[in-house]
Amino acid sequence: MKNLFFVLITALSITGLSAQVTDSTGRTVPATTAPPAAPAPVVQQKSTTTVTTTTESTAAVRTAGPGTRTFSPGILFNPLFGWMNLEPNDKSYTASGSGARLGLSYGVSLDYFFADNFGISTQLLFTYIYSRYHLANISNTNDTYNPIAQDIEYRNTIQYFQIPVLLKMRTNEINYLRYFANIGLAPSIKVRSRSDRYVAGAITDEGLRDAVRDFNIFLVAGLGAQYDLSGSTALSLGVNYNEAFIDPTPDRVGGVNATLRYISINLGIYF
Repeated sequence: MKNLFFVLITALSITGLSAQVTDSTGRTVPATTAPPAAPAPVVQQKSTTTVTTTTESTAAVRTAGPGTRTFSPGILFNPLFGWMNLEPNDKSYTASGSGARLGLSYGVSLDYFFADNFGISTQLLFTYIYSRYHLANISNTNDTYNPIAQDIEYRNTIQYFQIPVLLKMRTNEINYLRYFANIGLAPSIKVRSRSDRYVAGAITDEGLRDAVRDFNIFLVAGLGAQYDLSGSTALSLGVNYNEAFIDPTPDRVGGVNATLRYISINLGIYF
C-alpha cells in the first residue's frame, strides 16, 4: 500500500512540473501565460501592382496619338466630282453644264492645334478636275470661240497645285473617335489645262491651252471624322465642298458667267 501511494505522489509531481515554464527572469510561470507566437509575415500582392503598371503604360500609348499632339502630319487621297455651272447674260443662246465628272486630288497635310479642339490645317495638293458644258444657239458673234448658229460642247481638264489653309474644329475623343469641321480658302495655281471643242458631236479643236485662267481661289467647307489607332496613327474620312471665286474661262464665251465646283471625298492617314 505504501508503495502505491509513493507512485501516485511521484506522478502528480511530474505532471505539475510539465505544466510550468520558466520566463526570461528565471521565474516559473504556468504554461498558459507564455508569450503569444509572432504574427505571420504579410504577403505583398505583386499581381495588383503589375496590372496597374500595365494600365498606365496603355494610357501613355493612347496619349501619344495624333488626336492629342500639337502637330499632326498626314497623307491625303481625295476622289472628287467636278462640274461647271454657267449662267448666260445674252438670251440669244443657252448654256448649261453636262453633269459631274470624276477627278482626283492627292498630297500631304499638316495640322497644328493651338488649343485642345481648334487648329489650322495646311495642305499641299495636286488636283485634277474634269468638267464639260454645252452652249446652244450661238448667233451673236463671229469670234473664233463663238461660231454663228452652232451648238458647241467644251470638255475641260484642269490640273491645279493647291495650298488650302483651313480652320479645323473638332470634338473631344469618344471611344477613340473625333468629329471635325473645317472651313477656309484654297489658293490654286494652274499647272496645265486642256480644252476640247465639239460641234454637233464632232471634235473640231483639240488641246486649247488658253481656255482656263492661271490662278483661282476656292472656298472650302467640310465635315469628317478621325479614328485613333494604336500608337501614333489615325485614319480620317471627310467630305469637302469646293467652289471657285473666279470664272475659270475668261474671254472664251461672251456673256456667260461660269463657276467651277467640285465635291471631294477625303481619305487620310495621320501620324
